[in-house]
Amino acid sequence: MPELENTIVIHRLYRGLDERDGAAAHVLALEKKMDSFQIFNVSAKSPFQPEDMTELKTNPKQIIFKYYPEAEMYFHQRIWVFPSYIDRVYVVDKAIQLLGYQPQHNFKQLIR
Repeated sequence: MPELENTIVIHRLYRGLDERDGAAAHVLALEKKMDSFQIFNVSAKSPFQPEDMTELKTNPKQIIFKYYPEAEMYFHQRIWVFPSYIDRVYVVDKAIQLLGYQPQHNFKQLIR
């Protein structure tokens, strides 16, 4: 779905998926022999940790700067707005461990 570039970049922090990473995850799943049905979260790799969750809901800008201090300049140059809250973070650890999924197009790559 078409989205504004600001939205794409923000979503890449915690739930967004580049279609190239999505396609790679599908190929990995097709090639992997599983003993049972599995469900995987597939998105960009988020830096956020469980201890960040409370503040992500109330003050995400602070947590974003914790991991990406350069984000402030990047957003300022483009006249973009930071999210007022982040209410979920997709965790891709299972896909990494069982499929060998390695998302390449994360927030860090977008702002650099």
